[in-house]
Parts: sequence; structure tokens; C-alpha cells
Amino acid sequence: QLGRVHDPRSSAAHIEDRLVLAGTRLIVLKEEEVPELISLYFERTKGADATKINGTIARHFCGVSEKKIQVHINRLRKSQLLHPKFLNKIPLVPVLAGAVQQCNQLDLVDFMDVCTVCC
Repeated sequence: QLGRVHDPRSSAAHIEDRLVLAGTRLIVLKEEEVPELISLYFERTKGADATKINGTIARHFCGVSEKKIQVHINRLRKSQLLHPKFLNKIPLVPVLAGAVQQCNQLDLVDFMDVCTVCC
């Protein structure tokens, strides 16, 4: 249904006619408005995660899922600068043993270069 509501995306007290969810004051967004809205709230929350942004958006809008927010945040360049994800890691390969203490691994580290004061 059509209703007169405040759109929190604008900074001024701007009341306009928007499509709202029946029985609530939640604004129904067009599909092309969602990425812009997510980017706006990502900036307003200073790089918060999808759960926090979803909680903030859900107070005023409907139809925006946390999964949709996470997908959009992963595409943002600013998000990649704030929270880099390194996907080029070597996969861990477990060492399998048939019994306890059958196979032991040790990391050998030379502390002679590190320890200059104690020696």
C-alpha cells in the first residue's frame, strides 16, 4: 500500500509517498535501490559487517536479506581495503596416523639470531 513515510536515506526531514508493507511502516525498495542503500549504510556504519547493517536497515526497509548485504559488501572496494581477505593461502594437509604417538611433527626454529640480549 502507498503511505507517507520518512525516508532515512535523506539527511533532511523529508516525508514522501512510498510503497510500504501493509500493517507496518517499512519501506519496500525497488531492486535497483538496494545496492545504493547498502553502500550508504556501509559508509554510515564505518565499515560494519552484514549483520549490523542488516539490523539497521531492517528498522526502516523490508526485502533486504543479510545474504544480499554480504554479497554486495564483498564487491565493495572500500570493504576490501578495510577488511582484506587473502584467498591465496596454501591449503592445510592433515597428517594421518594409525595410532597415538605414531607420527610426531616438530617445528625447528633457530633462536640464535633472535636472542642477542640473553646470550
